[in-house]
Amino acid sequence: KCRGVVEYVVAVGQDMFMTNLHWMFVFWYAGAPFGLNVFSRNPMERMFEVTPLEGALNFVLCVVLGVIPSLCFPYSAVRKPLDWKHPVSCAVKLMETILVSPFGLFRDPMIVFEDDEASYKRNKCMFAIAPHGTLPLSVWALWHQRCDIFDEVCLFFGSQIGMIPGYRLWTGARGGCMTVTKKNLINVMKTSQNVALVPGGVSEMMKCEPHAKNINVSIKHKGFVRIAMQQGFDLAPIVMLHENDMYDNPMRDFQLWCYKKTKVPMGLPYYTNKWFLPMSNQKPLRVVVGKRIKVKKVENPTEAQVEALHRKFYEEVVRCWGKHKKSMGYEDRELTFVM
Repeated sequence: KCRGVVEYVVAVGQDMFMTNLHWMFVFWYAGAPFGLNVFSRNPMERMFEVTPLEGALNFVLCVVLGVIPSLCFPYSAVRKPLDWKHPVSCAVKLMETILVSPFGLFRDPMIVFEDDEASYKRNKCMFAIAPHGTLPLSVWALWHQRCDIFDEVCLFFGSQIGMIPGYRLWTGARGGCMTVTKKNLINVMKTSQNVALVPGGVSEMMKCEPHAKNINVSIKHKGFVRIAMQQGFDLAPIVMLHENDMYDNPMRDFQLWCYKKTKVPMGLPYYTNKWFLPMSNQKPLRVVVGKRIKVKKVENPTEAQVEALHRKFYEEVVRCWGKHKKSMGYEDRELTFVM
């Protein structure tokens, strides 16, 4: 009982920090021109009392400090070494242990591998994650808790993540993750290193409807399948059964409107639980890693070949979902393919 109380308190702290990290920098940048000084013992002491020049200089300083992580910690496909020469990488590893270990927010995980686990460690495998969910922070928990499988996998994520200094520092100092562009993806795959991405991307995120009986999975993107064929990489789905319910998104309609108008994931990033508190719904990890689909290398695949492999991949996603949804507590949910 005591462990339960302590674990709940820890979970709330982990949750509040991870869910709202981006807001810390939003307020910092927004408040800097008006006198907010996060380096002062009393950051609000001169709020609204600075001259326009002082406010401008304060804002420029914030921008410069925000760029520093990009200069000091460039993205790396390989996880940074954990030794005395890389103290920031060690600090990031410690932070991961504090935030996403099986104690607290990500307690009681259920992670099932459909194939022999050793097969996932072999080179030339592309892990494709679905569904995206609203804010897929639990991917970090999966990567940490099964680091024996995923530590050497390069995780690709949307470029908007790198716009937040805190996330940029974390991902750059950690290594083993990069922004998802065709060029970056192919360059890493040419080394035969395993890779992972979320093929549904922003489109799937915008179609996420928490707690709905039908879970939207976007199948509009086929480029990842084409690249897998061109590079001779096997495909392995990672099905995140809990992800759709992890966060509510009260500003979803506004974000969707912005996305339709600009094709950029803009809007207010206000993510909450079902009670509109700025934290997640604290769903435990429920993950199935599907069978590794063998892919023959074809440098110039036809549309029919791409379509066939694309269909085979999502059939495996559906099979994994149907096989495990009852044991993982999602028996009443079905997947719905959307464009």
